[in-house]
Amino acid sequence: MSNFFTRISQKIFYVAQFAKIEHIFVRRFIKKGAFMRVHFALPLIISLATSAGAATREDILNEGQRALSENNIPHAVSLYESYLKNNPKDVEVLCLLAMSQGFAGNPASQETYSRKALTLDPRAPDALANLGNALSTQEKWEEAERTYLDGYAQAKDRRDPSSMRNIACALSNLYMTRPAPNDHEAIRWADLCLARISQSVLSGQGAFIGLHTVRPMEAMLEMATYSAATLNKASAYGNLGETQKAIGVLEAHLKRYPQDPQAKALLERLT
Repeated sequence: MSNFFTRISQKIFYVAQFAKIEHIFVRRFIKKGAFMRVHFALPLIISLATSAGAATREDILNEGQRALSENNIPHAVSLYESYLKNNPKDVEVLCLLAMSQGFAGNPASQETYSRKALTLDPRAPDALANLGNALSTQEKWEEAERTYLDGYAQAKDRRDPSSMRNIACALSNLYMTRPAPNDHEAIRWADLCLARISQSVLSGQGAFIGLHTVRPMEAMLEMATYSAATLNKASAYGNLGETQKAIGVLEAHLKRYPQDPQAKALLERLT
């Protein structure tokens, strides 16, 4: 049965890495019509502002995250690359570009931009997380593990709970998918991730998008990490032969999100 759980975990890794999750998990706190007007108008606003040299950094961040949330990776990459031509030392945007390259399936570019960010801020948790993702994708397991652990420590020092959550999930993925898996560590890091999931997600309401924000990417990433950590935990229990614990994790999750097909498949296998 362990081979089955490993295959499930490999799928989970890509869920967490690329945040390809169902929009039903994301609860919007604005009227649909109003959101759609902002949603379709913003690219035109950004395009006009950029051509006139008037786009602000906030405009770029908002539009880039909107593009990422819709899987429009080329547009996000183009925005970040254009901005960095005049602002090459912006660590946050370098990290966003690195993440975008990871979403696009370009781990070498993701590694390059992550290392550029780290030359500017050697302790940046997001840069370390992106670098860890790039190394994991290239199956450089030991270096990826060290990088993730460093990133988690830096995020803890900076009191950055979202980075701690994301990196804990990434470590859980790593311990499930590397050639020498460690199910106990996968469970431990899944629990550390789940401890930092918002109450709205844990209550089955999905991740909130605030009333005035046009950045849904953070909410989508939280749902992706929640789903990945939950399924990693259940899979690891299954690998260890602790079937009832695995079933308990899945049943609790499916009470919150009964539409999750991977959880259903895993539960059917266990029962």
